[in-house]
Amino acid sequence: ESTDINRGKGLIHSNETAILSLHNNTITFQSGPSPNNTQPHSGDQLQALASTFVSTLGLPQPPKLTKIEFLKLSGEDTVPVTDASDAQFAKFNFAYSTQSIPIISPSIGVSATYDLFGNLRELAVKYLEVKDPTGTYNLIDLDEAVGFLQVNQGNLVAIEGLQQEQIPKSLGTVNITDAYQAYYLPSFDVEQIQPVWVFEGTTVLNNYEVKATFTIPAIKQD
Repeated sequence: ESTDINRGKGLIHSNETAILSLHNNTITFQSGPSPNNTQPHSGDQLQALASTFVSTLGLPQPPKLTKIEFLKLSGEDTVPVTDASDAQFAKFNFAYSTQSIPIISPSIGVSATYDLFGNLRELAVKYLEVKDPTGTYNLIDLDEAVGFLQVNQGNLVAIEGLQQEQIPKSLGTVNITDAYQAYYLPSFDVEQIQPVWVFEGTTVLNNYEVKATFTIPAIKQD
């Protein structure tokens, strides 16, 4: 079983051109460069390729496209770029939802990364069968959630471009840009997912502005 964080655990197959692994209900595929005999695709063409491909996966509840990231190579890794003209890859993230409420997760429902010539370079699929919520709960309001966040009660769940083990202990000042309710699906298997308040913001790490995501449990505690 592989423990390389770039390959994931549960290695199924690998050779000089591709890697396939399965871990925590997530199937991951990575491929190397392919011969390019076509002109570069536009962003709209790549998005159409990704959306069409994901629709053919036969998932019980097709996820919806929620975010597009533009990436370039930096050493052996890929890093985000703000200017699409500098990108070498486009990553399309699809998320599950229930009753129009998004489900957020450290491992996105489905992500598909293409190079600019339309070759699928990486695919991650987290299988999830979403059932309607059961029971009713009293939830804290936004002001209460902000209060918890201000006293460092928030859970830092993601920093754009960093693996979980790479996230530093201190982020400095974070400027909150958005807040909304969602369900949170952790990276490990659970029987139920819980509602949370999600806070998204930006901070500066190593002279780069990055996006940080925090959650606050939304169920009111008696």
